[in-house]
Amino acid sequence: MTNIMASVQRYDVLLDDESPQALMNITIDESSLDNGLIYLFIFEGIDVDDNSLTTDFYSIIDGIVSGYSTKADQLQAIKDYNMQALNLIPTLNIDANSAITFQIIAWGDYDSVDVQEDYLDLVFTLDVEIDIVNSKGDFS
Repeated sequence: MTNIMASVQRYDVLLDDESPQALMNITIDESSLDNGLIYLFIFEGIDVDDNSLTTDFYSIIDGIVSGYSTKADQLQAIKDYNMQALNLIPTLNIDANSAITFQIIAWGDYDSVDVQEDYLDLVFTLDVEIDIVNSKGDFS
């Protein structure tokens, strides 16, 4: 059921064939989120094949939260997982004509949101910023 109820956004960031080797940094601004959205950041890799994309989100979430008994600890484990994946990306050199692929999977947390009659029409904003610099550069 977790896979069916998820909202999935796939991102492919492709460097031009004349681009210098580059570094990428991805930032997700959670300041606009309230207690109604849980998201999972999955870094798929560089130049991935469409057939190798992650589709079983339930197994990933289950593996992340197993061993944590409280909801707060489980949510923190998901945040830690997301940060670990996000922190990996700026360490990778991306070559010209290569692409990084990642997915953001989101679920409504109906236990934490004030559910109204129009709960199916609620909209949440999740801002994603992608910074790209020459591999010799710095994100500062």
